[in-house]
Amino acid sequence: MWVEATLLSSGGILGSHLVIYSPTLAKIERQLQLVMFVTTIPTYVALDAPSWSVGNVRQKTFISNKVWNAIRHVYPPVSWYALVWHMASIPRHATTTWLFVLNRNLTLDRIQQWYEDALTTCLLCGLANESRDHLFFECLFAHEVWLKINDRLNIPNPPAVWSDILLWLPQVLLEFIRVYNNL
Repeated sequence: MWVEATLLSSGGILGSHLVIYSPTLAKIERQLQLVMFVTTIPTYVALDAPSWSVGNVRQKTFISNKVWNAIRHVYPPVSWYALVWHMASIPRHATTTWLFVLNRNLTLDRIQQWYEDALTTCLLCGLANESRDHLFFECLFAHEVWLKINDRLNIPNPPAVWSDILLWLPQVLLEFIRVYNNL
């Protein structure tokens, strides 16, 4: 705020006429303007109360499930859904599996897209570039582990190609469930 001031000379006679800026007075003036504005807003006797409506239907309380279902786009379940998201799944493992199914996990070939100097050689076998398809189960080491697991589970001739495994697993799991339920 600009303030005009007149300074007195040493003899009591009017001296210099000054115009100075006072940030403190400017701040006070802005606060006064705000107070004056706020006092012009009408007050209501009724209390404010939140209200929720989902799909043009008024709700008595906020229900996050209803809001979520109203705002999200629902896609049909994918064929591998039951393999990843089921009652017995451990969330951390399910999330990792989900990322691998979508080929979004950080394998060395994906890291190289961001860092050109990144080494992409598989750390398990050292023979090829590490990718999802290599890890499941083109890699000799991973393939050997896969065969031993299936041997212990008495599963003959499991597929060794990622896309084939995704088609094969639901059938095998259904068979295991049938056998388990008949015990």
